[in-house]
Amino acid sequence: MHKFLKTSGQLAGIVLILVAAVTFSCNKPFEDNLSNNITGTDTVKTGYKVLYVIMDGARGEAFGASERPVLRGMEENGVYTTSGLGDYERKDSSFTNENAWANMLTGVTQSKHLIKGTSFAGNALDKYPTFVSRLKTLRPDVRTAAFVSSTSLKDNLLADATVSQTLANDAAVQNAVLAELGNPAADILIAQYNGIQQAGDQFGYDNHVQGYQAAILQMDSYIGALRDAVVSRPGFSNESWLIIIASSDGGLTTTAPADVTAYGDPLRNAYVLFYNPRFSTRLVEKPANTRGSGAYTGNAVRLYGNPNTATGGGGTNVIVQNKAGETNQLALDPGQGPYTMEARIKLNPRPDGSYNYSNSGGMPFLSKARYRYNGDYSGVNSGWSIFRNGTNTTLWFRSDGAVSGTRIGTEFTTATAINDGAWHSLAFTISKAGTSVSIKAYVDGLASGSQQLTLASEADGITSAAPLTLGYNDNIFGGTNYMDMSIADVRIWRATLPADVIYQYSCLPGRPPVSHPFFSSLAGFWDGTVGSGSDNMILDETGNGRNALVNANNGGNIQWKSFSQTSNNLCPAPDDAYFARVPNTRDIPLQILRWMGINSVTAPQVDGRIWLSSFDNL
Repeated sequence: MHKFLKTSGQLAGIVLILVAAVTFSCNKPFEDNLSNNITGTDTVKTGYKVLYVIMDGARGEAFGASERPVLRGMEENGVYTTSGLGDYERKDSSFTNENAWANMLTGVTQSKHLIKGTSFAGNALDKYPTFVSRLKTLRPDVRTAAFVSSTSLKDNLLADATVSQTLANDAAVQNAVLAELGNPAADILIAQYNGIQQAGDQFGYDNHVQGYQAAILQMDSYIGALRDAVVSRPGFSNESWLIIIASSDGGLTTTAPADVTAYGDPLRNAYVLFYNPRFSTRLVEKPANTRGSGAYTGNAVRLYGNPNTATGGGGTNVIVQNKAGETNQLALDPGQGPYTMEARIKLNPRPDGSYNYSNSGGMPFLSKARYRYNGDYSGVNSGWSIFRNGTNTTLWFRSDGAVSGTRIGTEFTTATAINDGAWHSLAFTISKAGTSVSIKAYVDGLASGSQQLTLASEADGITSAAPLTLGYNDNIFGGTNYMDMSIADVRIWRATLPADVIYQYSCLPGRPPVSHPFFSSLAGFWDGTVGSGSDNMILDETGNGRNALVNANNGGNIQWKSFSQTSNNLCPAPDDAYFARVPNTRDIPLQILRWMGINSVTAPQVDGRIWLSSFDNL
């Protein structure tokens, strides 16, 4: 056990700790009575005590990458995570210390306790009190002592503690906690440290920042001294201590997160450790990603047939409309670049049960072109079109010859087949250097082909006066082998998205989050999964006003088809259960109440889950 007890450096201290450790190992096993669903009578558990250390600004992943000899040793007898969450409801940088502290002490999040921003005004602490307040009522015999560096924390969340003090700095907090640990009557101690956050604000919160890492190492030393003080208590052999070390929040970093969910938010990334020498070690890691973790659900319009003729029974397509005062949609064209188009498609089976559409006639399903023809045709055949080619997808592009007068076309077929009824993402990017246009295609976020187009003039581009069209396009369609499918999440970007960004967000349905690194370049977005009945409009959710009209003519009818699909191609917005896979800071109050024998407090009074339902006698 010396690995996590080498803070004193004195032989006498080490001997004392080893003797205490032997005493620990001779104790009988704890009863497994910490179930989430316990109800009924509270029990007085003699000798059960808690040390709860709150660290502001201690980003979990930075802790995982740091030198922390004391904590690394304690983790061998603890349940812990470097991927914990201070909150998963907050979607932006408005997550504050006040939000975090309230979560950590009430066991619910801001949607219940109503503490938002930096103000405690209008809170619901009367309905969702802190665990300190609950203990004051349910276990008035328990002594709670809190030593913090924030007056607002003390006054608003710790007023019901037996002892509550505001100290000037971490060193003063440390001294006060050590003094309280020397008190035989101590039961629950709460200590809040802000030195790591001060260092992060000054030097930055990235893993490699020396000043930030130095503050983490100092905190590790403090924790070692606190643990030594617990073990050194005269009555320690008759006590059962739960030591909790947890971040309130993290801090913003200079590196864009790879995870687009709350797990990837460095501000909410927390370190959490539940420690007792008789616990088995368990590292709880966040899910690798949300791919396949939940169902993608909605109603998507069926695109089928030919709405321009009664032959075959008509059909349905979707055409983006010009916004007010606009005579064309050049803003949605590649032009001179840069440019990215993304969409999600789902094929319906053909009458023979297959998903194979031949190239005869070039069945387009997504296009911005008047004609798909590689010779001049009325001077308007430029733009782009995507159509099925067997079980693969072909992309066609033709320059506008705006300056040169010469239009040049090219097309290529993706290397990746789509031969099922699952949702798949398609994307292509365009970048231009001089007369050279580079086009890259992606299927389900992975590269699936590329092509170079050489313009006749550097001033030429790829434009079309035609509207963006989903499904049947009258003038570039031949034959009667009509498509039958749905399209959703159409995104037009005035940027060439890098391959890693395309992959990262390809599985995420819906409007791109504001954290998307190219969010400001989003020129158009049509969700297409929220309609029903006879709804005939799909909104442009960028606010640019180019809404899309659903056309069902000549016997066709609008059909919104419901779907629910789980696939590794999809990472829909995860539900609460997804974020409960790791210890969250809101779990801590429930764990403390159970440790102290309080079984009557259950949901919805507190949220969270129990992480210490089983452990070993070492």
